[in-house]
Amino acid sequence: WVDTQLALVGNAVQGIGIAISFAFIVLIVSTLNLIIALYATLSISGIIICVLGVMRMCGWMFGITESLSVVVLIGFSVDYVVHLGAYYTEATYPDKFNRMREALKQIGISIIGGAVTTFLAGVALFFC
Repeated sequence: WVDTQLALVGNAVQGIGIAISFAFIVLIVSTLNLIIALYATLSISGIIICVLGVMRMCGWMFGITESLSVVVLIGFSVDYVVHLGAYYTEATYPDKFNRMREALKQIGISIIGGAVTTFLAGVALFFC
């Protein structure tokens, strides 16, 4: 059992590393801005750390499902961050505040809609 547990954790860490690296590359290509890509990657890393912390605080054992879920979680968090980053770089305002405001105005409702549908899909899985 210990060997399986170590393999699952090792594979999850490897998957996280690959997925975050790939996300960073996609962010650089989509935004053409290294700083935005770095901040977005830090945001994605923060999301993963928070979720892993909550899993640990809840006392969940790290099994096959959790190992796969962590890597899928990166995909969910990348979706929202990439859209905000891309719209932020396309905004025409010179200052940060108005650029972010414009990005949220343009894509905010779509991001909220995606978050709500993802949440509702997760809630539906509780009854399975």
